Amino acid sequence: MIPSVMLNWKIEYRDTLFTSALHLRTGFEAKFSGKQAFAEYDFYEPYVYYDVTKSEVPAWFTLDFYLSGEIQKSAMVYFSWENLFGYHYYVTPYFPMPGRGIRFGITWEFAN
Repeated sequence: MIPSVMLNWKIEYRDTLFTSALHLRTGFEAKFSGKQAFAEYDFYEPYVYYDVTKSEVPAWFTLDFYLSGEIQKSAMVYFSWENLFGYHYYVTPYFPMPGRGIRFGITWEFAN
């Protein structure tokens, strides 16, 4: 079943700094999903065929921070801190999403 409420929002800041040498982009992204019902089948119970029970995945909320910068149109620096509050949640039943995480990356163009 599809959740009754799903919200995604983002607040972002973009600017060009140091006389056009740095293009900065930073912000927060939040996601919320209401509780989600699903049917659970028990195929291993002997002598009971298709025992169906109704279960729910609870509502969840995550908040992510991201920062990226392009330096003199030759290098890019990325930083992201996902799930700031470390909330454990499921997008679909039985498949947990990763907890809090940090991502960092650099790309550089040497010969252009």
